[in-house]
Amino acid sequence: TNYEFDMMPSIVCPSHVTMVILVHCAVGYFYERQLIRETWGSVVGPDARRWPGTDATYPEIRLYFLIAQPEEYDKEEELKLLNEQEVNNDLIRATFIDSYHNLTLKSLMGLKFMKEHCPRVNHLLKTDDDIFLNIYQIANVAACHGDTPVVGGTWAAKVHRNSTGKWGVPTERYPFTFFPRYLAGAAYLISNNTFAELLDAAEHIPPVHVDDAFITGIV
Repeated sequence: TNYEFDMMPSIVCPSHVTMVILVHCAVGYFYERQLIRETWGSVVGPDARRWPGTDATYPEIRLYFLIAQPEEYDKEEELKLLNEQEVNNDLIRATFIDSYHNLTLKSLMGLKFMKEHCPRVNHLLKTDDDIFLNIYQIANVAACHGDTPVVGGTWAAKVHRNSTGKWGVPTERYPFTFFPRYLAGAAYLISNNTFAELLDAAEHIPPVHVDDAFITGIV
């Protein structure tokens, strides 16, 4: 995949970090990112608050947002984005266009980031910007599953052929009626020994833009 990272946190994955949460987020979704930082995201990272009703904090978990380039450059939005990064230091941006049809590329971008910058972290949690995560439960699940390659989500397999829908997959791109069983849903957890394997395997397989199906099923 021919892209680079053109925006990164100044410090990523210090040695004590055991899990990284990567949130897939549209580049212009400033409000959604801030909402996450102020709610479930507030209990992770160096300034972690307590999870409600418990004494639990999660400084060993890091939260980052995966974004890409807008379809049209907007100087005002770019300045706003640079300010957001200066304040929060949690944006990871790549040099491809941010769109539904590049969601698989964004998933691969996350795996590339983990392989290159966080190779010793135990787990990666992939999620989306419209999901509320129960960090208390997720930390327990991660502790219980250890080296399980992929955990979470719901099983799905049907290929949608509706060419006008954002999830429609043309026959020439994927000719089969069903995907291999894959994890579709709010989030899934990937263990350390799987980051590089998925990324390396994906380089040899023609991608489909249904990212969960590609990453957790086809690959």
